[in-house]
Amino acid sequence: RLANLALLSYAMILIGFSTYSLIFIRAQADPPVNENDPSTPEAIVSYLKREQYGDTPLLKGFTYNNETGNIDRREEVLFPRRHSSQPRHLEFYARYDSDLSYFWDYQINHMYWRYFGWNFVGRDSDIQDAIVNTGFMESRNDHNPAHTSYFFLPLLFGLLGLLYHFRADPRRALAVLALFFLTGLAIILYLNQSPYEPRERDYAYVGSYFAFSIWIGFGMFALLDFVRSALREKTLPAVAIVGLSLFALPVWMGAENWESHDRTGNYVARDYAWNLLQSLEPNAIIFTNGDNDTFPLWYIQEVEGVRTDVRVVCLSLLNTDWYIKQMRDLFSHESRPLPISLNDAQVSQITGALSLHEPGEITIPVNKNLLNRAFSSQEAGQEWTGVNTQTANFEHQVQSAVPYSLPVEALDDQVSWYLQGRSAGKDAQGNDRFYLQTQDVLILDMLRNNQWLRPIYFANTVSRSSQLGLQDYFQYEGKAFRVVPKKRPGGNFGTLDPKVHEERLNNFLFTNWDNLDVYFDENIRRMLGNYRFAFTELADYYIREGETEAARKWLVEGYDKIPFRLIEDEVLTMVLYGYRLAITGAPEEAGELALITEEELFKKVGYSLEDISDFEVDITLLREEAQQARGRGDLEDQRKLTEQADALQERVNAAYQDVNFNSNLFIILQRIYYLTQSEDEDRAASLAVRANESTSGRIVLPENEEENKRRVDMFNLGF
Repeated sequence: RLANLALLSYAMILIGFSTYSLIFIRAQADPPVNENDPSTPEAIVSYLKREQYGDTPLLKGFTYNNETGNIDRREEVLFPRRHSSQPRHLEFYARYDSDLSYFWDYQINHMYWRYFGWNFVGRDSDIQDAIVNTGFMESRNDHNPAHTSYFFLPLLFGLLGLLYHFRADPRRALAVLALFFLTGLAIILYLNQSPYEPRERDYAYVGSYFAFSIWIGFGMFALLDFVRSALREKTLPAVAIVGLSLFALPVWMGAENWESHDRTGNYVARDYAWNLLQSLEPNAIIFTNGDNDTFPLWYIQEVEGVRTDVRVVCLSLLNTDWYIKQMRDLFSHESRPLPISLNDAQVSQITGALSLHEPGEITIPVNKNLLNRAFSSQEAGQEWTGVNTQTANFEHQVQSAVPYSLPVEALDDQVSWYLQGRSAGKDAQGNDRFYLQTQDVLILDMLRNNQWLRPIYFANTVSRSSQLGLQDYFQYEGKAFRVVPKKRPGGNFGTLDPKVHEERLNNFLFTNWDNLDVYFDENIRRMLGNYRFAFTELADYYIREGETEAARKWLVEGYDKIPFRLIEDEVLTMVLYGYRLAITGAPEEAGELALITEEELFKKVGYSLEDISDFEVDITLLREEAQQARGRGDLEDQRKLTEQADALQERVNAAYQDVNFNSNLFIILQRIYYLTQSEDEDRAASLAVRANESTSGRIVLPENEEENKRRVDMFNLGF
């Protein structure tokens, strides 16, 4: 029996691992998308062990020290939970007294039980860090499509089913409990998560929710058993209870979740990929940030065959040796290998450990003679006298060269900028330390070896820390920044060439983006806001140039293609967009947007004033309790109560700042009304009266148009 059990167990393991076979077989063919390149036994083991994601301490390791504010590497401790040395993680760890409090409050409650509650109690919204919604509580997000209320019914049925299952069949119930634990809380223990996840991770524990759903089914059996016993086989009441239960659980949950799970008409991911690739010159290299802005590009290139001349470089993967070698050595359709000079040994060295970086000036020369010759002729085998042809893949870059929108003579003789690097905390003497990630080293290497021949872009979703301080050399083209060897300080979006930018926008797709019935989640809504900058930056350029007709054209087009959704919570963007429409002569669109924005502004200010009132009452009570604790000599209790009061006071201060900030938005909104109001309706005056009355005099707007214009001019909006 034991031998039979062992063989069966081993067979099940083999069957499980056999699902990876396709990946290993395809890796032998070196396809364009070949993550981890698991084509050797060693690479396969590394792939299965997820080695590229690094290790986290489980039972023993170094942890955060509340006294020093850093990871204490003098002594390992048991069950370390606060292990990351990233500066923002250290700041987060300081909120907790111990590893156990961090483990329970963040890793268990926030990163598991909160998600569990979403599935079986209800969810407040689709906004990051949304709380559980019971259905019996007030919420400011009841207009959010992901606002769901189950009134505890799934949870209660599940708990009833759990008890029923253990009573009726404890051995199989124990098996379901093992499934529930191992696919839920055990993952929390194993992953040992750091804070600030880029998105919600509820999908990681779906196996645990499946297990609990089994008990919900058993809960129905338990209810039927009870009804049968209590009503002595009476059919009608049993049928009625079953019907009510079906309505209360699957029917009600389906209705509550339908809107936020329906993807009908949502083509944003595909359009995003199309638009980003259409933003690029032929043969371009495009740096993307991570999964969300890379996978759509891979899809549209590999499945639809769109712009396969472009090489997509995912920066998060550019920290791995296998990916660097693929980019350096292999073609991807028509896209030639990248200008990477590092050999295998050097690649292994820089991916093996991070090295400290000394902040300083980076200089890369611009060989204009080379550029003139390459841009005028790309014939292979020509004589390149006086040119450094020893750089990596030189011939490939010459064949991929594409001119800039500027003439070569207008380019700088060298590209020079200050590179500080990423913060690595402080050394023992308190001095700031900095480092470069592998991806940063590779970007610098490619910029040097490319010799400004092949177009290099950063997607505008790439974080500033990964842009290496190159913003003064960015040229904004559609949805990407081209690195141009011409220093032109232009802020976060670099310099805009209106002809190039317009050409890109004219090729963009916005399929169903104007359909307010199509559900877009928080990440998509945030990305739509990113797209609006493509229109507003172009409009601002024309406003500064005095070309208001061109500015109005692009603002109205952007407003029509990407209408504002109230759940976006982008009141600042709405106000400024409306103001742009008003000053460029689009009164209908400006007035319509202003009316929508007015209601949202009053709602936000109302919430802030409500918070101030509630928090101030709580602060008074906490300080009184702290005084009482001091009077009885309980200094620890006094300290905790004082800390709670101080934390609430910070929230009060933040709420006051919100009110003050929104009062400035009211002034700009009032200016929109002055510019667009009709003869028979003085919206600007009525706005001032409403603001004063609804905020009990906390917000007082200018009394006339002249004063309003003077106040708006003081904001120096820059357009």
